[in-house]
Amino acid sequence: HISLCQIEPPSTKICRHHLGDQPLASAASLIKVPMAVALAHKAQAENIDLDTAIPVAPGNYTENAEGALIEVGKSYSLREIMSQMIQRSDNIATNQLIDYMGYSYLNRTTAGLGYSQTSIGHKLIGAQTVPANFGTGLNQSTTQDITAMMVHLYGSQQPGRKAIQLALSEQKDQELGYSALKPLSPTVKWLGEKTGQNSLVIASTIAMEVDHGTDSKRYILTVALDHDHDVYLLNQIVYQVALQLRQNGPLRPEISQT
Repeated sequence: HISLCQIEPPSTKICRHHLGDQPLASAASLIKVPMAVALAHKAQAENIDLDTAIPVAPGNYTENAEGALIEVGKSYSLREIMSQMIQRSDNIATNQLIDYMGYSYLNRTTAGLGYSQTSIGHKLIGAQTVPANFGTGLNQSTTQDITAMMVHLYGSQQPGRKAIQLALSEQKDQELGYSALKPLSPTVKWLGEKTGQNSLVIASTIAMEVDHGTDSKRYILTVALDHDHDVYLLNQIVYQVALQLRQNGPLRPEISQT
């Protein structure tokens, strides 16, 4: 699954997709992008300060990746919980935000924003510990929806969205998009990323800026491989798409797909 969209207005509909509207075998940690979007929406709509601290419930414990910082039984700001969910793909942080917003709010908000193929139905599990209020639905999305969310985030200066941009720019997993784009530097600049990997999928959504000579454009590229764990293949797809953009110039509206 591949989706590529140009960010700069009025070009949010200048996109290319390959199986972009087909649900992924698993959303994996890409599901943390719509969760961050929903939090920014809630903060703006309800005038909530992202620096408001909330406790992390013991029931949200599950095993985490090395380097994860959020601990149950302690309090953190919404900003820190969201940032750790994105930067370090912290599962405990993710589970706490699900409790904070609720499944109904999360799905109502994503649907209301136009992401009709995205659903958040359960919390995340580490090695074996199932958190409380786990959920009974699916975590599902498409590269098309994820890319549209990222275009929305990077096309705005709204404070909540800028906080997410900052978290994406501090992504600790640099094995996928970051590494793929590094050989093209400085003409292709990595701006931020959210990765996702589990037994069903390997995926990444990447923000990048491409120097076209006379000007530069920003793009979102989301790539997912179902039932595959081939890091090299995903990196090659990212590299080749970015290389083609650098060599051939911006996407052309007259042949765009929406």
